[in-house]
Amino acid sequence: MESFVNNKILEKVDDIVSTIKDSKEYQDYQFLFSKLSQNEKVNDLIKEVKDLQKRIVKKEVLQESTIDLEKQVNSLLEQLNQIPLYVEFIQKQEELDQIYQNIKDKLEQYFYMVLN
Repeated sequence: MESFVNNKILEKVDDIVSTIKDSKEYQDYQFLFSKLSQNEKVNDLIKEVKDLQKRIVKKEVLQESTIDLEKQVNSLLEQLNQIPLYVEFIQKQEELDQIYQNIKDKLEQYFYMVLN
């Protein structure tokens, strides 16, 4: 019986995942992700931001100043935010995150009501 219930739950989860993957938001996100991954300038800027962020974390652990590195990161982020493809991708990513959060919230509410 327990296996049957677990399988039914997993089927429903698969249904939710399929619905998300079929959604326009997800399809748009995938399209933009593909385009973005082919954009060398954007990828170089992102890599540089990540490298600087790692350096910031190391300096913070050593309790050293990170002001200059933070300024460099902010400058790179400003450059990224001037690229329409990047901005559109980030917006789509935020939309998807909101969808995922809504699903999570609904499930939490449901289980809270059932279990309490």
